[in-house]
Amino acid sequence: HPSLWAGVIPISGRADRFCALYWQNAALLPFYVVMGEFDGSIVADNARDLDRYLNRAYNVTAVEYRGRGRDGFSDEILRIFDWMERFRRQAAPEEFLVRTARIWDNFFWYVEVQDFPPAVIIDPASWPPANPVPMQIRGRLTQANTLFVQAGGGRTTVRLSPDLVDFERRISLTVNGRQVDPREIRPDTETLLEDVRQSGDRQHPAWVNVVVGGKRPAATIRGNR
Repeated sequence: HPSLWAGVIPISGRADRFCALYWQNAALLPFYVVMGEFDGSIVADNARDLDRYLNRAYNVTAVEYRGRGRDGFSDEILRIFDWMERFRRQAAPEEFLVRTARIWDNFFWYVEVQDFPPAVIIDPASWPPANPVPMQIRGRLTQANTLFVQAGGGRTTVRLSPDLVDFERRISLTVNGRQVDPREIRPDTETLLEDVRQSGDRQHPAWVNVVVGGKRPAATIRGNR
């Protein structure tokens, strides 16, 4: 869930299971990884994903303590706090591409997806999957007050706020190839308050929820999370 955090700090963490499928989701988050040289096979186990991140110039700091095993690394705390001070959680990037294979991993920034295709769903209890094909979710925002969303689920909710669009101007929203009528996109106090209640996000609440596809009408305004 890269949209929920300003950064990620794994301490003595191990990259396994879904990390192999979700590693591209780390592109838009800074990482500060701390581990010990003698913590079993953790260095070797994490090498695959750290190589992926570093070879693609992701924002990753990797710290390995020589001669140390599994630890909380309290001597690294001040450096971690100094690193944290540089980052703030984004309302949303101008463009993102994420992958998901679990039905509860369905919310990324302003896009929420329901009704996953059965072929992409992976049950953690049935790991490893035979032929994993994660679903892709894309979002792109332009300076022309235009937003494009592409997702593979049966129902897609787009949460709009002043962080993303200017409600005083014409808004162009395209979801899975469908153009939403801009006259229907209007801020709503009830939606805003309900979104804060359900999400707990007081910094970037939704003012309008646009629901496209699924069992509801083609484009329904004021959906709830």
